[in-house]
Amino acid sequence: MPKEVVSVAMSAFCANVKRVIESSDKSLSDIARETGMSLSGLSRLLNGDGACTIPRAERIAISLGVPLEELLSKK
Repeated sequence: MPKEVVSVAMSAFCANVKRVIESSDKSLSDIARETGMSLSGLSRLLNGDGACTIPRAERIAISLGVPLEELLSKK
């Protein structure tokens, strides 16, 4: 997959995760704990410093209570 496509998809994922977090009662610490990630690792991921695997994205979606497709869509 071209790097540009991955970058666009990752940007959309991060923006959608942040949007859902802001409208929920969960903190980054809650999500990190529920997904088995470190808080710093989750923060770096959401700030575009790192890659996200599909299994990790699925765990984040489950933690947020939304379908993975919602986090991957370009809104």
